[in-house]
Amino acid sequence: MLPEYLKEGNQGPGFDIRVLAVTYDSRSNIPSDIGVAGTDDYLLSENLVKNLILNPKARVAGVGQGYDVPVILVGHDLGGILIKQLILYVENKLHALDEGEEKEKLTKFLMNLTSVFFYSTPHNGSADIKKLMNKIPADNRSPLLRFMTVLGKEMARVNARFTEYRRPRFNERPRFKTFAINAAFCTTLDGIFDKEEVCPEGTARLDIDQYYTVQANHYQVCQPKAMYSNSMTNLGTNIIEVVNEIRSRVAAEQELQRLERLRAFGKELAESNNHTGPGRETGALR
Repeated sequence: MLPEYLKEGNQGPGFDIRVLAVTYDSRSNIPSDIGVAGTDDYLLSENLVKNLILNPKARVAGVGQGYDVPVILVGHDLGGILIKQLILYVENKLHALDEGEEKEKLTKFLMNLTSVFFYSTPHNGSADIKKLMNKIPADNRSPLLRFMTVLGKEMARVNARFTEYRRPRFNERPRFKTFAINAAFCTTLDGIFDKEEVCPEGTARLDIDQYYTVQANHYQVCQPKAMYSNSMTNLGTNIIEVVNEIRSRVAAEQELQRLERLRAFGKELAESNNHTGPGRETGALR
């Protein structure tokens, strides 16, 4: 649906997009088939970086490695928190690496990152998910659920580091933009939620540049039913704006280079005329 929206909503020259979907195990208990390692946020970030950015043999590798090819990350619920962890993992890894191909690839990825979309992501935890979490024995609880604790220390640390990286100085332009698309309706799910506001506005707005609500519940918010639903248009419009900004900047850079070449040519021509000396022919008619 997104490619169709971009084709219809874009008034300028067309462009290609590559949409990659990443899956992870979000079961609330520790999965017996993959164990604790399958729900470790550090290992998840490490594997994503390896497969999406660094591994030349991976089918989908090379994310963020083109010139002026923007990277836009989209995550729902816990997926948004894992995006934060991914960005922080890349930034930390950069500081630990010596100069080389790996460091160059990670640098390009962060430089090309333009936007992050959080769909109903509870940055400060969720009371409703916390209640669900308390029903699971501690020794069988997914480690990822610790990020759902309301005002929890673990999530506070992640949020602080993420904001510090995105805005090194308060008054400076952020490295990339953040968007929140949140559910306007309460969520009912048999045996789990009963007309609950899973992600209240206060926890969804943290460090967000633009905030929107859509007529959907917590799970439907990232499942648009129509091409022109808010869930789709906000994301699609940002992609078009980012591409147009890059095109405008590239055109301005090319025009500047053209003017610099003209100035250099004019300077060379003037110097050539000065070297002809007085009384000598310069090729002009007299």
